[in-house]
Amino acid sequence: MFELFTDSAEAVMRHVVDEARGVQAKEIEPVHLLLGIMDHTDGIARHGAGGRRNDPAIRGQQT
Repeated sequence: MFELFTDSAEAVMRHVVDEARGVQAKEIEPVHLLLGIMDHTDGIARHGAGGRRNDPAIRGQQT
C-alpha cells in the first residue's frame, strides 16, 4: 500500500492506521496523523507536544 513512501514515512503511516483502528474510527482523521507522527519521530513533532503524547486531552479521551 505504501510502496512509494520512504521507510520512515511508511512506518509513520502504519502508526496512523493503528491509531485509527485502535479507536475503531471509520476514517483516518487529522488527529490520527498527528498521533502517528508523534509516536514515530524524535523530531519537532514530539518535542512540540511537550512529551504529552499520552495525555488524555491529546488523545481525545474524557478524564
